Amino acid sequence: MTTATDVSSTDTGVQPGAVVLLLLAVVFGVVAGYGWFGESRDYANYQGVYTSLSLHDHFSNYRFERGYTALSWLAKFYLGLDFAQYYTALVAGSLLLKFRLLWKHTSAPVIAALVYLTILFPFYEYTQLRAGVAFAVAYTAIDAYLDGKRFAALLLLALGTLMHVTAIVVGGAAVLVMLVFRWAPVLAMAFFSAIAVGMSLVVSASVRVLQNVNPLAAKYIETAFLNKTPNLFSVENILIFATLISGALFLRPWQKRENGFFYYLSFWALILCAALVKFPVFAHRLEDAFIFSLLLFAFRFDDSHQSRIPALIMILAGGWMAYRSVFEEWLLIYHR
Repeated sequence: MTTATDVSSTDTGVQPGAVVLLLLAVVFGVVAGYGWFGESRDYANYQGVYTSLSLHDHFSNYRFERGYTALSWLAKFYLGLDFAQYYTALVAGSLLLKFRLLWKHTSAPVIAALVYLTILFPFYEYTQLRAGVAFAVAYTAIDAYLDGKRFAALLLLALGTLMHVTAIVVGGAAVLVMLVFRWAPVLAMAFFSAIAVGMSLVVSASVRVLQNVNPLAAKYIETAFLNKTPNLFSVENILIFATLISGALFLRPWQKRENGFFYYLSFWALILCAALVKFPVFAHRLEDAFIFSLLLFAFRFDDSHQSRIPALIMILAGGWMAYRSVFEEWLLIYHR
């Protein structure tokens, strides 16, 4: 099987695909930072926090994680960046981390990156900036672990969690995948589903406690629960399921550690969506967090035509999301 990594190892020259990925990251960083597709629903919140930061701020008045707030403070007072420049830099950095993983692990990284931009860019980098950066760092931590760099993986996961607390969910899911990536898919799915049911019960019990501890979090949760309930039989979810089934049939990713890792990690997209259906803000965010792992295995095909079917399904999913963004104005005011 030929991957981008294999090609780069035999050619020390600049790879055109790498240049394209770099340009895509920079261009779409500017798109998000300067709101070329319209102002997202969270842009004003991020801008408000950035504007209100003072030189001697202690960050306790903001609901954003301390890591993100500290980074904003450094960018404003030590780098002298205005908010649009800061937003652009974070988005470009987030995309570069993700595109690096696509370059390293897939056979068609540029196409996979374009699919990412149609499916996940509107939700993460364009809207949920902290989550987008956090998950980029969390997936980089997983990559470091697969390379045997466990201490670096732990540090990266901690950094991602400081940017957005839900990054720890990706880390926890990765730990569970370590236990089962050689299992048959049905057994792994059953194991994960049982754990997800337990997570749903824990979330239900914890929401009230969280609301009592942090009034700012309570206000956020109450507002977020007004989000649209996930449709388990939506076109997006059907395409995700089709990708998983076709991956099992034509890629058999569990036969290799790296492939199986990302394949089983992607199970969590549908499992968490179903388990947390009563909590839309968590269901939507965590489902999308694990869709990236679909790209990492679906686009790792070989020369056979059958092995390309999962990638073709993901391209179809990207086309569907692009259609919704353009014709339903899904991108300008992002809602799920």
